[in-house]
Amino acid sequence: RSSKATATTSCRSRPARPRLATFTAMRSIITAPSWRLIAKHIDGTFPDYRRVMPSRDVEATILDLPTAPLISFADACVKTLGEKPIRFSANGALEASAEDVESGTALRETLPHIKAGADVTFGLNARYVKSVLRGFDAAQLRIVDPSSPILITSAEKPRLQRVLMPLRV
Repeated sequence: RSSKATATTSCRSRPARPRLATFTAMRSIITAPSWRLIAKHIDGTFPDYRRVMPSRDVEATILDLPTAPLISFADACVKTLGEKPIRFSANGALEASAEDVESGTALRETLPHIKAGADVTFGLNARYVKSVLRGFDAAQLRIVDPSSPILITSAEKPRLQRVLMPLRV
């Protein structure tokens, strides 16, 4: 239909209760004897998620890790520090830390992992870490650089891919 086209349809479930539906390019109106629904149409075009997915063809640091210790640390960060980011340093050991400078509270933990690639330091939102890793027993993080999206996959669920945007830390 063109943007100027209007279709009006009368639907009757019972002869005594007429309903009227009107559709235009901008809205839909459905009317019944005791109510009226007006809905504004929105653009149904979604962004191409593949544009932000990190390429598997680019050299990256790969971290394979069990998710339970990471989720536990992220949960402790949220409960203790609120919205402070977690700083990860994969320089030999995988060190996770978060701190609240105002209160002087800090959390630090060394997480078990297997690393392939260069040393890297990056930050993530603790709430997002908890949310994204839930449902995985083990995860693989693919980190191109500290400011690029991080691709998260798992051998146990090979079709499931998640992406986290890192934070500056």
